[in-house]
Amino acid sequence: MTSLRLNEVRESPIWRLDVEMTPVMHVARVTLPRGSFVWRRPVAIEVRQGDTVRRVRIPDATRRAQIGVILSELALGVLAASATRIYSQRRSRQ
Repeated sequence: MTSLRLNEVRESPIWRLDVEMTPVMHVARVTLPRGSFVWRRPVAIEVRQGDTVRRVRIPDATRRAQIGVILSELALGVLAASATRIYSQRRSRQ
């Protein structure tokens, strides 16, 4: 049976002096009839110092780069289509 499970997982804490840091990850697990696939992506670090807890986000640079590439491809496609249309119109007038 095929299934997909999405979880937020906290790993074991790391201590430095009086600061406790806990990595937080998103985990996607895909189970297929002949095996499974697990994908982990770090999303934050929870920093506990005394009674205060802060959550420090980890930006996903890969996703930003992928979105940038896709938007660039779309812009170049629109530019190429416009240039082709303008060239065809000028050529048909001659």
